[in-house]
This record gives sequence, structure tokens and C-alpha cells, in this order.
Amino acid sequence: MNTNTNTEIKLDANLQPLSDGQPHVFTHNPSMNLLWLREDAHSESVTAAEADRIVSELRAGGFDDWRLGVPQEQITCVDYSRSGPAANTDLYNVRP
Repeated sequence: MNTNTNTEIKLDANLQPLSDGQPHVFTHNPSMNLLWLREDAHSESVTAAEADRIVSELRAGGFDDWRLGVPQEQITCVDYSRSGPAANTDLYNVRP
């Protein structure tokens, strides 16, 4: 059973809603008012400190105040009906 009751919205690069099946750049979680970048901001594995630096320098969607999600926010991406990964990979790019 999916206990994630959020209704995520796929958005394009201009923050406009998209239909299912269209490629998207952002995922908006309205219940937490969070905007998640679909693709990683960096292609390599990095340390937590490097991730903080990369995200602090990120400019996307007209925003320059990006940050890493805290655990309480990250848990909103979990879909308990899935495993390996336990997230909707259509909405979120999840690395193993």
C-alpha cells in the first residue's frame, strides 16, 4: 500500500505543469511546498560537504537558494509500495 499521500506535480524548466509521460525537470510536492530537481546536479558520487557546495551554487528554475533536503523532507519521496528503490522513479531520479 502506498502511504505517500502527496500529489506530486511534474514541471518543465519554466515551472509549468506537464502531463504524464512528458519529460520533466522538476517535481513539486505541494503538501511540503518543496521543489525537487529531477536530475542530479552532479554526475559523480560526492561527499556531503561537496553536495552542500554544489547545491549552494546551483541556479535552476529561476532560483538561487537551493539546498539539500533534510530527512523529514526526503521521507516524502518514499513510496512504501515499492522497493529497490522505494521511490517513484518516474518522479525522482534515484541512485542506488
